[in-house]
Amino acid sequence: MRKVDFRLKVSVDNFKSQFATNPTGFGATRVSLLRLLRANDLVGWSHNEESGRLDRKAFSRMACGSTQVFSQRDYKEAHKSAVSILVDCSGSMAGGRMRLTESAVIQLVKVFDKANVSYRVFGFDSDHESETERLPDGELYTPEDVRFYPFKQWNETLQKAIPKLGSMHRCAFGGNPDYQGLLLSIEDLAKRPEKRKVLFFLTDSSSINREHMKYLDKVANELGVTLIGVGIQTDEIPYKHSVIINDLSDMANASFVTMLNAIK
Repeated sequence: MRKVDFRLKVSVDNFKSQFATNPTGFGATRVSLLRLLRANDLVGWSHNEESGRLDRKAFSRMACGSTQVFSQRDYKEAHKSAVSILVDCSGSMAGGRMRLTESAVIQLVKVFDKANVSYRVFGFDSDHESETERLPDGELYTPEDVRFYPFKQWNETLQKAIPKLGSMHRCAFGGNPDYQGLLLSIEDLAKRPEKRKVLFFLTDSSSINREHMKYLDKVANELGVTLIGVGIQTDEIPYKHSVIINDLSDMANASFVTMLNAIK
């Protein structure tokens, strides 16, 4: 009999169980996400054409002998999207927060996969601090070496990433190099060829410097990246586009949908 890696099987089963879950009321959130990300062609109509579909609004011109009384479909290629999910894997996320984060990520991944967009899922933490440096605004901070966890890489299939995504809850024990981790993720996403770039940052924001995060929000905007902060069981998340979830059902509430619909 072939041996089975029990831990691998548990992770796969965990992912499949959560993937099959449909939070009550999540439909509106799913529609808003698809509207934001899906690369459908934009369809309009051109008028005053000499062939195509007869334009009822042009009947008066037709009576005067005009031949330009038709309309034609006008297709314009929509902007394609690249989505990055960045997960805070620091020690303060351990336990219930990371379980909730894992569930939220799997629900997002389910939508991204259906929308057929390019996406990746990365976690980060640190176990080493460097010397103090000065930020562009003059403030001092102590950078940390960032350690990334590639739960799903850009060109990796979802099927191959399932064991890693299903074991995400086990990866929360290091330091929190939020400034460096978020900056590197913004810069990486900004290099993507897709026109629309969206970065979801899931964190409990327990040790972040809010002014530093507001500065990175500005950097993201300047680089053409839409930064969405998802606060995990926290009181505040300091980004222009942000929402707080305390349990999975919060991904289906009105504030989540309103936040997504506010993004252009």
